[in-house]
Amino acid sequence: MIADVHRFDDFELDLNGNRLSRNGQSVHLERIPFKLLCLLIERRGQILTREEIVQQIWGNGVFIDSESAINTAIRKIRRALGDDPDAPRFIVTIPAKGYRFIAPVAVANGELKDITNTEPVSNGAGPEPADAAEAVPPASPTTPSEPEQSNSWLTILLSPQPLMLAASVIAVASIVLVPHLWQKEPHSLAPIQSPESPCKLKSGMPSIAVLPFSNLSGDPKQEYFSDGISNQLIEDLSHLPGLFVIARNSSFAYKGKSVKEPEIGRELRVRYLLEGDISKAGDRVRIGVELVDASSATEIWTQRFDRPLKDIFSLQDEIVSKIVTTLGLLLRLDQTTEPIFRNFRMTDNLEAFDDYLRAREYNLRLTKEDNPKARYWAKRATELDPHFAEAYALLAWTYFNDVWNQWDPNYPAAFPHAREFAQKALALDDSEGDALALTTELDWLQGQFEQGVADGMRAVAINPNYAFGYQTLADALSNDAKPEGAFHAVEKAICLDPAGADFYAYQLGTSYVQRGRYGEAIPILKRHLSASPNSLVGLVALVMAYTELGRDREARAGAAEIMRISPHYALPATNSAWYNQPGEIGAWHRRVIDDLHKAGVK
Repeated sequence: MIADVHRFDDFELDLNGNRLSRNGQSVHLERIPFKLLCLLIERRGQILTREEIVQQIWGNGVFIDSESAINTAIRKIRRALGDDPDAPRFIVTIPAKGYRFIAPVAVANGELKDITNTEPVSNGAGPEPADAAEAVPPASPTTPSEPEQSNSWLTILLSPQPLMLAASVIAVASIVLVPHLWQKEPHSLAPIQSPESPCKLKSGMPSIAVLPFSNLSGDPKQEYFSDGISNQLIEDLSHLPGLFVIARNSSFAYKGKSVKEPEIGRELRVRYLLEGDISKAGDRVRIGVELVDASSATEIWTQRFDRPLKDIFSLQDEIVSKIVTTLGLLLRLDQTTEPIFRNFRMTDNLEAFDDYLRAREYNLRLTKEDNPKARYWAKRATELDPHFAEAYALLAWTYFNDVWNQWDPNYPAAFPHAREFAQKALALDDSEGDALALTTELDWLQGQFEQGVADGMRAVAINPNYAFGYQTLADALSNDAKPEGAFHAVEKAICLDPAGADFYAYQLGTSYVQRGRYGEAIPILKRHLSASPNSLVGLVALVMAYTELGRDREARAGAAEIMRISPHYALPATNSAWYNQPGEIGAWHRRVIDDLHKAGVK
């Protein structure tokens, strides 16, 4: 049971009186939307799934069009609150899952409880109140599995007040080697200015999401192939000028779910959906594709292909070409004398291509156990085709994963291999996006901050729909002491990958730590850690925030968790080059190292 009165912004929700008011004036809200608003506030900070909404509002055994009913109730709540779904202050849509109430809430039941004042950030990725959740939410389905969180860590962090942890799938070892570099502004309270609508598209720009193609082969082991082809089409479309393409992470959130096209279109903010199915048998491949107007669930173009497997690359080109032609006719895209899409053939060796798809499937799982498998298949692909740039880039990432996550006690030895294979990929194709993104990370880790920013800018210039490219650019900008640039780069990543908002949350939280806004950073970093409790970068930033605020008990608990996750974790010595660098970079390094030392990291 929640308390009687909840206050957020200039609204007051009175449960006893079944009344919503704003500045003392009643706001009309029907019974179902009112109940749903109460439920959202009770579960504030957490994801409230559609299934939970149906069970709590209507109960089991009631036959309704739940999708339409929930959409109508949410729409009425937003209208009553004046909330913009494209730049939400109160309710954020979590694609393929449900909704989250994000505004600070003061609970009054005879006594008003104090809460942290926060400022809203678009897309629900921004600061949340310190008491935004009363329990740790379940891990996000878009992140890989993590080892079980230690009870001592949860007990210590949750005991002083009801705090929520938050999500990211990248566990960063980089702070061991080169701490993230932000200038020290402990007394600065100037907000990080966000664009009015960072996800707003240019007028007339078409937008599309490629949903995971169904595997019709009857063999679950062929799932890597259907997923791989879907991913290839995402990448191919991403390079097209004038087209907004949703990232794989968000479109694959709908895999295996029965969600209607209009709902997907609204959640991902796209006009078009590409759906399909694949069956591979022997030396034949059959692909069915359907281009849909998401707003009306109307088919625009549909076609089935039955081709020799050796024609898979020309078939991908044909599908992309047809999409370009169709969208160009519908939206009158300007025709130029230059080709509007490149030759997407990656390799002429089908076996190498198949090995590459297997490697990428393992790599996307981002676990210590799957990383060697990804490396094995990527290496096989390069051996079968020594000119396969994408395979070299993927191989490089498997070595970098060891460094980034400290999966091997001798992880520094993997660093030169990551650089070697990334450079090999770029020598074969200087526009290879994954290699450029990796080089961006390697640059700033080696102290080449301006070069890292340059490589990151080039990666997103070549592929303006590359969500992960924006994330690596944000890393480089952070380490080049440009926190606002990093913040905006992450916002762009979230626009392209809305289901991955928690994935990128560590960078948003650390931007606030850099600017001395520790109270606002903590709930973001906790949300980050709820789905990835083993994220070193999130823990480091959280420990810094606690240390700077004098919350030593929680800082020590975080430091102990860092050492539990990575027993080999070691900070640079105080006489190291990093510690004694001049200027803002050196000041930030000393701050990172000193805060962690004080918390108990050795």
